[in-house]
Amino acid sequence: MQALRAWLVLPLALVALSGCLGDEETVETVDPDPGTLAPLWILDAARNNLTAADFSETVPSFELVKASDRISGEPTIGITRQGTIFYPAIDFDAVRGLPKTVYMRSTDGGSTWEETSPKMAGVETHPTSFDPYVYVDPTTGRVFAMDMGPHVACNKVSWSDDEGETWVTRDGACIPGINDHPTIFAGPATAATNTAVYPNQVYICTNQITDSICYQSPDGGINWIATAPAYLGYDPERWQPPSEPSEAGVVRSVFSGLCGGLHGHGHASWADGTVYLGRDWCGEPSVAVSHDGGLTFTKVRISDDPKHSPSEHDVSIGTDTAGTAYALWLGDKARSAYLSVSKDKGLTWSEPANVTAPGVTAMKFPSLVAGSEGRIAFLYVGTENPYGNDAGKLREGCIDRSKSYCYEYPDAYNNSTWNAYVGISLNGDSEEAVFVTTMANAADEPLKRGTCSGRCFGDKGGMYDFLDIDIDPTSGSVYLALVDVCSGECDGPGKGKFDVQEHSVGTVARQLGGVTLLAEPLAERK
Repeated sequence: MQALRAWLVLPLALVALSGCLGDEETVETVDPDPGTLAPLWILDAARNNLTAADFSETVPSFELVKASDRISGEPTIGITRQGTIFYPAIDFDAVRGLPKTVYMRSTDGGSTWEETSPKMAGVETHPTSFDPYVYVDPTTGRVFAMDMGPHVACNKVSWSDDEGETWVTRDGACIPGINDHPTIFAGPATAATNTAVYPNQVYICTNQITDSICYQSPDGGINWIATAPAYLGYDPERWQPPSEPSEAGVVRSVFSGLCGGLHGHGHASWADGTVYLGRDWCGEPSVAVSHDGGLTFTKVRISDDPKHSPSEHDVSIGTDTAGTAYALWLGDKARSAYLSVSKDKGLTWSEPANVTAPGVTAMKFPSLVAGSEGRIAFLYVGTENPYGNDAGKLREGCIDRSKSYCYEYPDAYNNSTWNAYVGISLNGDSEEAVFVTTMANAADEPLKRGTCSGRCFGDKGGMYDFLDIDIDPTSGSVYLALVDVCSGECDGPGKGKFDVQEHSVGTVARQLGGVTLLAEPLAERK
C-alpha cells in the first residue's frame, strides 16, 4: 500500500460557520493500513503542532491509476450518477501531427479504461483538438465533450445521455473571433432561459484575448447565445493610449493596462444559479459574477494585497450545497495557496487564508470543488525542494527557454520531486476550519522530477495549462485528473535528474477511503 503524507492546517481567516454539518459519510472501500501512513502534522490557528488526538476524522487516501498511454495534457474529469468516469487524453497523432483527443471511460471506478470518443456512423466527429474538455452535468448525467479546432474560431461540442455509448455533435458552438482556452459547465436554468428541451442551462466561457466572454445554451448544447463579456481584456483605469514618438523615436507601449482574456474554469451554483468565472485580472485575484444566467457579469476583486497576486491565470471557484462560494489560487510568487470564501453570492470575499501544506516551497495548477455545506477539496502540484520555483542558469547555445533541459540546476533541484497535494475540509466555511492535506501519489512515484516550470514538460508531453478535481455526485468521493510526467524508470527510490523523464501518461487519482464531500448524495444511483 502506498505511503501517504498528510497535513492539517487551521487557517486564520475564513468566514463564520452558520448551521451544522451533516453526519459524515465514508467511501465503502478498505482504508490503507494506518501503519503505512507517514506522520500526520496537526496545526492550530497559530500553526503550532498539535497531537493526533486532536484530529479524530478518517483521513482520505488516494491511489493513482493510468487512464491512458497518451500524453493527456491539461486534463479534466467528470463522473456520472452511475459512477462512470470520463477523462480526455490528448496527443499529437492526428493528420499532419496535429493534436487529437481520445475520450476515455471507466465503469469500474478507474480500474480499467476504454475509448468512448464521439462518433457518428463510426466516424470520429472530433478529428483534431487544441483544448480538450469533458464535463458531466451532475443532475442529468449528460456528458459533454468539447474540443477547440485548429482554426480557433469554433468549439466542437458533443454530448451523450447514455454514458458515452452514443453521441450527438454540434459544430456551431462558436462566436466571432478567437475561441481559446474554453471551459464548459452547467447550472440551473433561469426563468427567462428555461426550455422544455433540457432542464438546465449550459455555458461555454472562452478567451478572446480582447476579453473573456461566455455564451449560453438553453437547449442542452444545440444553440448558443453570446452574452456580454465577463471581463474586458484591459483595465480602463490603467490603460494609456500610445504616445507620440519622442525625440529618440520611442513610442510608449500600447499594452499598458492589458489584462488579456485567459481565465479559470467556469462554475455555476446548483443552490442559486449564480455563475462564476475566476481569473487573474491585471495581477489581482478576481471573479466575474452573474445573477441572471450569464446575461450580464459584475467583476469582483477578491484581494488587492500584492502578495495575493496570482502566479497563474487560474482562480478556481466552487460552491457548496448551501450556495457558499470558495476561491482558490496560488500567490506569493507560487509559494502559497490561498483560499477565500463568499456567503453573498460572490459580491464580497473573506480575507484570503494560506492553506499551503507545511514544507511546500512552490506549486502549480490549483483546482477546487465543493460538496455539502462547508465541505471542499482542492488540488495543486507542489514540491519541497529548497529552491522553490527559482529558475536555473540557461545553457549556452540552447534557445528554447520553455524546455527544462535548457537550464542548469543545482543537484538538489535536479533531484527534487513534484507531487499532487489534495486538501479536504468538512467546515471550510468556518472561522475554525480544519484542512487535511494529503499526497495523492506515493513519495517514490512523483508526477515530475527536477523543474516543473512553465507547462511542466518532460521528454515527451507535459501537464500544460491546468489539472482538475471533481466528485462522484452519488458517493461524494474525490477524483483528480492528472498527468504523470515521471513514469517507468523515472519512478523508484534513489532516482533523480529530470532527464530521466519518460512519455507522459494520462493519470487519475481516485479516493480509496476516508471522509467524502457529501453528507447526502446529490444524485441517486440508477
